[in-house]
Amino acid sequence: PAAAAAERADTARPEAPPPVRGAADQPPVRDDTSPLRDPVGNVPLVVGGPVKARVVSVEGRSGEAQWRGAVTSEWQAAEADQQQTGRIEVRTGPGVAVLLRVEEKVALRVEHLTRLRLQRLVRPDGTVDLGVTLERGSLQVTPIDTDDLGLAKMAVMVVTPDKTVPVRKSVVVGYSAFNGTTERPVAKQTPSP
Repeated sequence: PAAAAAERADTARPEAPPPVRGAADQPPVRDDTSPLRDPVGNVPLVVGGPVKARVVSVEGRSGEAQWRGAVTSEWQAAEADQQQTGRIEVRTGPGVAVLLRVEEKVALRVEHLTRLRLQRLVRPDGTVDLGVTLERGSLQVTPIDTDDLGLAKMAVMVVTPDKTVPVRKSVVVGYSAFNGTTERPVAKQTPSP
């Protein structure tokens, strides 16, 4: 009987391991645990540092634009001259736009029906960029502090669910589930005579 049991053990198929889902089967995730990489240099960026932002103006109905300084804090109405420091989230309702100054280096016009998060990105060489995670809607990025070529000294990385857009000049970036990520340069304003 022992020899028969040993023979059965040799011919028995081992139990198949549970199927392992590969990375291709997983939905894409972009959060603070995912490594964000610079799309140009393909270097990793440290995500999640605090930024300082100030509301310059709110266009539209009061209370339809809100922001908070941390994911765990309560939403509050965004009003002119308010300041926050942290990983700032902003959301706007229909017909409302908010103009923000971030670190006094970049102006962001957050358009209606937009939701985004602002945070600091640090490159391995110590260079600091502004990270904007755009969940939906659109925003206009306008550099305030520029170099001799008119490029922003603080680069802005706009991260959408399908693309990362590095920004150094004035541009409008939008994201919708139907159209994906869109980019449109902002024409220079020429003074009228």
